[in-house]
Amino acid sequence: MLKERFGDGGLDFVLLGMGEDGHTASLFPYSAALAETEHRCVAHYVEHSTTGKSWRITLTIPLLNKSREVAVLVSGAAKSKRLQEVLHGPRDPQRMPIQFIQPSGKMIWIIDKAAAANIGQR
Repeated sequence: MLKERFGDGGLDFVLLGMGEDGHTASLFPYSAALAETEHRCVAHYVEHSTTGKSWRITLTIPLLNKSREVAVLVSGAAKSKRLQEVLHGPRDPQRMPIQFIQPSGKMIWIIDKAAAANIGQR
């Protein structure tokens, strides 16, 4: 259905969040879905998710990265240290999958004050 509707292109706009572990869009650290390159959407079993062991359905990194704009909403003090690491630490997208998201268009970060508390600290 996604290929029929959008062809080989991406989406106009995607709104994502970021979990305390750096996951986004049900793309969890070290999960099999991170390696998917052929499909636009996959179902995968996640051993360590925010809801425990569970099946998840997610859009894949290649489709998300074809998007014209991606906005990432991050809120809460519990995400502050991870956000600083995502933005300014070493690149490690297998551990922090949000780092895989690099759209062909714009990427906009919407961050509340609590989540931004550690940005700029090294």
